[in-house]
Amino acid sequence: MLFQQLINTAQCYPHQPALQFAEHHWNWQQFLNSVERISQGLHEHGIQSGHHVGLWINNSPCFIFSLFAILARGAIAVPLNPAMKSADYSYHRITLDAMITTQNLFQQCLQVIAQPELHYFVCPNPDTCQNWDLMASSDSEHFMQPN
Repeated sequence: MLFQQLINTAQCYPHQPALQFAEHHWNWQQFLNSVERISQGLHEHGIQSGHHVGLWINNSPCFIFSLFAILARGAIAVPLNPAMKSADYSYHRITLDAMITTQNLFQQCLQVIAQPELHYFVCPNPDTCQNWDLMASSDSEHFMQPN
C-alpha cells in the first residue's frame, strides 16, 4: 500500500526533505503527521474503507496530504478538476460520500457538485494545511454542510 510506503519512509528518513511548496518545507515525519491528522479527522467523521471522497483542490500540499489521508482510510480518492462544469460532473455520474475542498473553491464546488447530503471538508490554507483539524466538531469552520 502507498500509505505503508509513506510510513516506512518516515521511519527510515524522518528528517530528510519530503516536500517543498513555495517557501514551505516538510520533512518525512512532518509529512506523515499531516497525513495522519487529516486521516484521523476523516475517520472521526465516518469515512471508511470503500467510501468515495472527492478532491476539489488545486495543486497544493493540501491535495497531496488529503490524497494520502484518503488512501490511509482505505477510501477511494476521486480527484476532480476545479475547472469542471456542472454538465461535465453530471456526465461522469460520480457518487461521492464526502468532498475535500478549499475555502476559495467551496462555493464553486457547491454549485457544480450540488449534492447537499455530502460532508464538505474545507481546508482554510491549501498551501500549508497548517492548523487544519478535521477532528473539530461539525460546527467548525473547517467542516461544512450546505444549508
